Amino acid sequence: MAGRLNRRVRTLHRSLPEAEQARSKRCACGFSPHAGDGAGRPHARIRRGNGTKRALRGGVQFRLVRLNALAFVIRVNRVICRTSCEENFVLTIHHLGHSQSERIVWLCEELEIPYKLEKYTRDPVTRLSPPELKALHPLGAAPLIEADAILLAESAAIVEFILARYGHGRLQHGPDHPDFASYLYWFHFANGNLQPVMGRSMFIGRCGLAPDHPIQVSVQGRLDKVLALIEARLAQNDYLAGSAFTAADIMSVFSLTTMRLFHPVDLKPYPNILAYLQRIGARAGYQRAMAKGDPDLTPMLT
Repeated sequence: MAGRLNRRVRTLHRSLPEAEQARSKRCACGFSPHAGDGAGRPHARIRRGNGTKRALRGGVQFRLVRLNALAFVIRVNRVICRTSCEENFVLTIHHLGHSQSERIVWLCEELEIPYKLEKYTRDPVTRLSPPELKALHPLGAAPLIEADAILLAESAAIVEFILARYGHGRLQHGPDHPDFASYLYWFHFANGNLQPVMGRSMFIGRCGLAPDHPIQVSVQGRLDKVLALIEARLAQNDYLAGSAFTAADIMSVFSLTTMRLFHPVDLKPYPNILAYLQRIGARAGYQRAMAKGDPDLTPMLT
């Protein structure tokens, strides 16, 4: 009996380092999910009456029950923290229809964090932001968020902000992860290569240049190289940063889908990209985001 109890105690002790690592990670509400084990102000205290004290006499039994009680309090406090965060956290997303601000709606749906969605429609003539959105930001930028009494634009900055404040390690790789470098590369590849070359191709295409014009040839060649690189990456991995879905995918998918409303690009020569888009389209978070942000749009996944 004592041997089994000692093994149980050792097992519980081995589970504590993970909790210790998370002690410094407090929720947005300021509470610690590990309060009650000595980490700051506790949400609750373990109280032991006289009857309990008598029942816990004996070194091994006392240690075992104490560890089990501690594990229970930690689980309860995690729920309290999540609930408190949801009650106090207000994030407003200013979303321009058919734009890269879909990334932010999608991110919040994947993280399952609460948000308020303010939707705007493009000017029917210019296809640009309406005056209401331009009144919030001098560039008429979308996406735009309001959170923690700040106003923030630029989709990559917003994604990093939300992940840092409310992601709790989800949808990202840290420095110790073997795919950390890949995550960083493909996260920034979206706005560093993919989106710019799609934009250049769209603008040059509207100039009416001959297919063999040097500028047209140069831009098309660059687009082909970028798409070929993504195709090769997805031939080896289910997602851009590796085997796991991350924010790097959230950053890139707009250019491969909704962006093609403005500049058609044939993806048939890229079967791995098309298979990847099918995996994306099957995600519940993506489906919810598109239904809420752009209910009039059928996602361009083929």
